[in-house]
Amino acid sequence: MPSLDQVVFREKECDTVWFTFKQRGAAYVIALATLLMGMILGLAVLRFAGGRFFLEDSQRRRQTAFNLAEAGVDYAFWRLHFDGAHLPLSETVTLSTGTFQVNAVDDGARDRSTVLVTSTGIAGRDRYTLRRVILGLLPYEYAQCENSSLVDDNANISTGAGRGFRANGEIRLSSGSNNVTTGAWATTNIVCSGTVTPRYPNSPPIRFPNIDLDYYYYTAANYIYWYDVEFNPISFPGNKGVVLVFGKVRIRGSYNGTYTVVATDDVSINANLTPANPSSRLAIVATKKITIEATATNVEAILYCHNSAGTGVINVKGVTTIKGSVSADDMTTDKTVTFNPDPSIDLTVLRKLYLPGLQ
Repeated sequence: MPSLDQVVFREKECDTVWFTFKQRGAAYVIALATLLMGMILGLAVLRFAGGRFFLEDSQRRRQTAFNLAEAGVDYAFWRLHFDGAHLPLSETVTLSTGTFQVNAVDDGARDRSTVLVTSTGIAGRDRYTLRRVILGLLPYEYAQCENSSLVDDNANISTGAGRGFRANGEIRLSSGSNNVTTGAWATTNIVCSGTVTPRYPNSPPIRFPNIDLDYYYYTAANYIYWYDVEFNPISFPGNKGVVLVFGKVRIRGSYNGTYTVVATDDVSINANLTPANPSSRLAIVATKKITIEATATNVEAILYCHNSAGTGVINVKGVTTIKGSVSADDMTTDKTVTFNPDPSIDLTVLRKLYLPGLQ
């Protein structure tokens, strides 16, 4: 039988062992709790970082979709004013960053010579749609444009790139020899024999800008004449100029440079009128009448005749080929006339010529 001292010693020894186990257990619990807390904090950090990454990625995609939608609006503007596209326009373009879908329609029923563009940018799952009203087409951006019905019994020809005929009224071309492949836009019906394609009946009206003589007199004109003049050919220092004539104008020849002639009376083109080189441009703006005589079989220019009464007239006599643009309140022809668009004439060129509506 153990002595009392031995019993006490063993009791103390057991207490020491139990205390040691108790200390170790507490340490294990603390270590485990610390580990779990670290894991929780680590997961929280990862979750936060992942959420932030996905948030930033989503924001980037949304911004990319917005940028693509804006690019679609710019693209539609370029296609119309610099690339000769027809209205309505519907195209899808894919870039390295995504895709945009653009639709452009003539908004002239609401506000003449405006275009409503709807553009959707697509980046991954994100889409962004913009609707913008932009500058629409003006008469000078068609090979032939009338501020009334376009009715002609003589053959009309228009081929190549660009836009053909437009009328604030019907288009009625009765000759079986018609060959128009540049398009026809009318606010009412299009009734034609021969080839006239594509056809866009019931289109909105187009704006014919007023000719602001005060603007030309006080701001734009480099040269002013108070009497009838004749240019054979037109030529001024620096090979450029805006010429205001309070009278009649006779013009012909090969021009070198960029010129705009504004006349308050009749203009007569009595022989061929052509550029000396591809960079030369000529615009003739009149408030009464422009006549292309039968002796002028080849004309390359932008012709515009309009007034507030709607009585500006362009008469084309004889068999003539016109490259550029011919627009007036009314137009007549005597023989077969070819109206070909000039693809090199874009909005920048028209602005450099100080044409009405683009000052």
